[in-house]
Amino acid sequence: VAEQARALLGADLTITSRQKFSPRVEALIDSLIAPDSTKGRPAGRRALVVTFAAMGFVPRTSGVRLVQVRATEGGFPFYGEITTDPADRWRDLGSEDGALVDPALLTGLGARVGDSLSIGNGRFRILGTVLNVPGDVGAASAFGPRVFIPAGSLDRTGLLQFGSRAEYAAFLRLAPGVPAQPIREKYRQPLRTERVGIRTVEDDRSDLTDTLSRLGNYLGLV
Repeated sequence: VAEQARALLGADLTITSRQKFSPRVEALIDSLIAPDSTKGRPAGRRALVVTFAAMGFVPRTSGVRLVQVRATEGGFPFYGEITTDPADRWRDLGSEDGALVDPALLTGLGARVGDSLSIGNGRFRILGTVLNVPGDVGAASAFGPRVFIPAGSLDRTGLLQFGSRAEYAAFLRLAPGVPAQPIREKYRQPLRTERVGIRTVEDDRSDLTDTLSRLGNYLGLV
């Protein structure tokens, strides 16, 4: 758990909100990854992931299904690896302006790699399937198969309007030697006033350790 916690989160810390980040939050994110020449500290990195529900439609088969759309940018994840079929298609997601989907979506819609997938007003060519994503659990796909698209194509769907339900998550990779937990403790309360959450690798590590402990107690009882 200790060695693989960062790969489970995909970053050193995440900042999440149910609405677009305010200028104040954006300024905080920029400050957390800014370089510090006086300490010889390089800049960190950020990646945005926007998650929302939508209807996916494959024109060739007329198949329709509720899906979880995840618009990604900035090289997410920073730790761990996303595996796809065909291999290494995650790297092509932004350059080819297509979509990667859960295998269950192809089965449910009678679709295949290369088909066109409509999300709102946007159409995306299915580049392949996603087999593993850091931090995701199998239960997440029970709410609908995941569809990954480039964040740059988000506006083309026309689905995120005023009042739309979506989650905005900034994944941060801090500069080497910068601890994430003190940052969380410092900004947790101020961010609550903005209705923004902050989470670190230590939080995930603690939650997973507790879960494994409860599982061990349950199995011991059995």
